[in-house]
Amino acid sequence: EDVNNNENHKKKPKPSSAVVLNALETQDGESVDAATALTGKTVILYFSSNWCGACKRFTPLLAALYEQAQEEAADEDNDNMTFEIVYVSSDATKEDCESYHQQNHGDWLRIPFDAPLRNELKKTFGVFAGSEQSDFPDTKRRSGIPTLVVIRQDGSECDLLDCDSSDVIKEVETKGPSFMNKWEQYKW
Repeated sequence: EDVNNNENHKKKPKPSSAVVLNALETQDGESVDAATALTGKTVILYFSSNWCGACKRFTPLLAALYEQAQEEAADEDNDNMTFEIVYVSSDATKEDCESYHQQNHGDWLRIPFDAPLRNELKKTFGVFAGSEQSDFPDTKRRSGIPTLVVIRQDGSECDLLDCDSSDVIKEVETKGPSFMNKWEQYKW
């Protein structure tokens, strides 16, 4: 069920197979156990790249929102935030992915650049850069980058939000971390 039905939320595809997040790493490239890192949180996939103009506008907003949420959790003596962002890269190289993640993103997780899961997520959700369409010839592109996809623990989609929108940018700027509250019902 979509959280709301404005033009920034795209119609979900019929589920084909659930995607399981098993390969995750930190900004420093350290492997992370997905079950430990994601249990009890709303999981939001962030499709983006270092060369994308719209991503360069949205990523700093998302990073600031994430940092503010971390600070609020710390102020409440709570070590755990209610959501986790997982970066799904459309960068050209592993080095670009790692550099962009370390320098421009929040302290969230990512799918390793070389992991097959990265392209599997793009194909499953139909979210990738227009320049990547030839990599997914049989996949209908539902959204470009930047895009947020909220997923359930079984990997199925709850919501898809095209972040190349002035309405979305304004909502993130206005609401801050409470922007993510609409997805709390999808905690793992």
